[in-house]
Amino acid sequence: MAPAAAPTPCAGGLKQIGLVTVGRKGKSGVISAGATLDQPHFAASLRVRYFGPRILDTQGDASSPPSTTLNSQVTLKLKRRSAISLDVFNILNSPAADVTYYYASWLKSDAANPAYANNPAINPALGGSGINDYHFHSSQARTVRLTYSAGF
Repeated sequence: MAPAAAPTPCAGGLKQIGLVTVGRKGKSGVISAGATLDQPHFAASLRVRYFGPRILDTQGDASSPPSTTLNSQVTLKLKRRSAISLDVFNILNSPAADVTYYYASWLKSDAANPAYANNPAINPALGGSGINDYHFHSSQARTVRLTYSAGF
């Protein structure tokens, strides 16, 4: 058995070992697994993907929540290299984010708040850097896709 690889230093004093990052706030990692049954007339697969909490800033104070998605596919193999497939994405309809960022921004609602608008450390028009906040792109809700494919 080979010896374990030495941890790789990361930003914010974190150490990465394989797919798992260990830091002050705990562990972060990605687990992706699946199973496929492939028969002469049909195929079926089930895939799961887990993203652990991710550190979003160099201080390690901001992190994204963990998320899990489950996807499946069933394929009916037809004659002459054609097939009909049914995919179901995010079967559990998990309210996950595909990507999450943490950075300073300045929104209209921030400008409408007098405590922010008059603060030179916050208001960009007065030389400030904005309000630190989470920005994310939501993953797609449960989605069903039917596909017909033909080979030539």
